[in-house]
This record gives sequence, C-alpha cells and structure tokens, in this order.
Amino acid sequence: MAKKILVIDDEPLILMTMEKALVRSGYDVTTTTEPDDFIKSLTDNGAALLIVDLHLGSTDTDALIERAIGIAPDAKLLIVSGSVAEVKWENYLQKPFNITELRSKVEELLGRP
Repeated sequence: MAKKILVIDDEPLILMTMEKALVRSGYDVTTTTEPDDFIKSLTDNGAALLIVDLHLGSTDTDALIERAIGIAPDAKLLIVSGSVAEVKWENYLQKPFNITELRSKVEELLGRP
C-alpha cells in the first residue's frame, strides 16, 4: 500500500507539479488549495506526510499546522516556502525547489514508497 501524502499550497501549478512527481515515485498523493479541504481530507483519510506551504494567503498557517498535528500526531511534516524567513519547523524546503530535491526530502522523511 502506497504511503499517503497530503499537500496544501495556494499555487495550483506547484500542487500539480508536486502531485505528479510524487505519484510517479509511488506515493498516494492528495492536494488542495483550501485549508478546510486539507483538514477534512486529513480527518477522513489520514496521511503519513503533510506538505504545507508556509504562506497561504490570509490563512494562519501555524494554527492550521497545529490543528493538523492534533488530528494526525504521527504524520511527518514538510514545510515549503518561497520566503527566506526564519522557519521554526525542522523539515523545510525552500522554493523554488526542483523535483529531485522534493523526492529526496520526501524519501528521507517516509522512506521509499
């Protein structure tokens, strides 16, 4: 059974690129641009890895992450962002990143699919 990854980003092109790359690597990937859909999908389906864009418009990303961790405390977390701001999260990928970097980071967190 493929490991589940749930991705939220406010840029549809980034979502499509990440989904395509990770599905081709053998992971089960769900993507969304909407925080409510992200929480619903996590609640309904779970996930081994949460990939979260640090800046989601007017969304309080820290609160979203805390809520997600409360729902799935064993899920790994990968933050992606185009800003160079200090990040308090351990696993971080700076945008723009290439597909190899993404796959490598995901494999580091989840192992091979």
